[in-house]
Amino acid sequence: MDEKIYLPEEVPDDLFTDSRLRKMGLVATAEHIAYVSYPEQNNIFKLYDIANTRKRKQQKKTSLRSKNSAIENILEERKNEMKVRKSQLK
Repeated sequence: MDEKIYLPEEVPDDLFTDSRLRKMGLVATAEHIAYVSYPEQNNIFKLYDIANTRKRKQQKKTSLRSKNSAIENILEERKNEMKVRKSQLK
């Protein structure tokens, strides 16, 4: 792996996992550029630059749950997850 590997608390605000992009209604248009590693869970996920995304095509079905979360909401979620992670790692 030549790409950068970040711990969750080090991930820059412009990099997101595929699932976070989906929550924002976006899809990556380029390959991943880095990884985020959760060593305590032995997990690693690809990170994509939000600058290389586009809006997802709308499905004809309607969903009860809105999938379009603003980037601010996702960043706030990330901040809250880091607080929980820090308390779990103590």
